[in-house]
Amino acid sequence: MTEQNSSESDWSELHKAACKGDVGALRYLLDSGIDVNTRVLTTGDTALHIAAYHGNEACIDMLLDRGAEVGVVNSQNDTPLHLAALAAQPTALVALLKHGADADITNLRQQRAIDYLPNVIACSLSSYDAVSQARRILERASSSDIASNTSRRFTSDIINSHENRSKKENTRQ
Repeated sequence: MTEQNSSESDWSELHKAACKGDVGALRYLLDSGIDVNTRVLTTGDTALHIAAYHGNEACIDMLLDRGAEVGVVNSQNDTPLHLAALAAQPTALVALLKHGADADITNLRQQRAIDYLPNVIACSLSSYDAVSQARRILERASSSDIASNTSRRFTSDIINSHENRSKKENTRQ
């Protein structure tokens, strides 16, 4: 997932299940006692990093419910939120923000997850469901400690950018 880019041969069965979005396999592996925070040796990625990069929301939720660390960093100091933003995965972004991911963490390239926002907007913000969910999270976060101020701004920027893009598309038609 990182620029070092590990081969899948370095991955455990847990990492492979997170990549494929195989919730049943994840449940089986976690029930059998595999550490939810097991890392890929070459990159330091966890199953949560991999699920976030591939946008596997159900896997993200299960991993977090089973004790995965939402702010875990890999060898490049990327969090799962960084990788979800880098890969333009809005549903993964929403799931991670819902679980309190911090958008202020800086990776080794001195980038925060919010620095990837143009990538997210350009690549995949056509998902109305993700935007609707982000709006609900943002509204809840404004009165609670679900997300940091930066995470709320990040979510708000995603929503506003999508709405502006949708308005432009509707006026062209």
